Amino acid sequence: MIEPPGRCAKLPRMSCTVRPVKTSDLDELEDLLGAAGWETSAAQIESGLDTYDVYVALDTKDRIIGMLEGRFDSLYEDDYAPCVLTYPQAWISLMTVDKFSRHKGVGRALLRRFAQDARTVHEREYLSLAVEQGEDDSGRIAFFSRCGFRTIHLEPGVYHVMGAPLSEVAVEHPPVSPL
Repeated sequence: MIEPPGRCAKLPRMSCTVRPVKTSDLDELEDLLGAAGWETSAAQIESGLDTYDVYVALDTKDRIIGMLEGRFDSLYEDDYAPCVLTYPQAWISLMTVDKFSRHKGVGRALLRRFAQDARTVHEREYLSLAVEQGEDDSGRIAFFSRCGFRTIHLEPGVYHVMGAPLSEVAVEHPPVSPL
């Protein structure tokens, strides 16, 4: 079957395990972030572990293929997106997946685990994030939209904030309503 223009063939899902980061992961995590264009050292990652919760996705050979950094007690400002968010909430500050592991369910698995912990362990109801502006931000926006996120604040060229109730993100296949 030929896919319609603008759509890609569905790629097979990749089996992965998502867990909180360990200090033994830091060098490999530095490599993953470096490959994604982030100039972050293992020492910088380690120093941020007091402030951020970091999860890693591992392939079947226990190699790190993705990471998510966030907080369960967001400092998201009310004036950033007034009257939209339920506080306290969870916030994702950084997420990346190895380029060879993209479009295979790894990013969704990271989101789902973070959302489940935010909802069940930390009793949060809402998850938000700012989509990185720049090259392929439309692809990132489309990904988060498929995962149940909706735009809650937009200032073109500056930031694109998206959010979702955790009840929609923490499920196996979150419902996606039309924009």
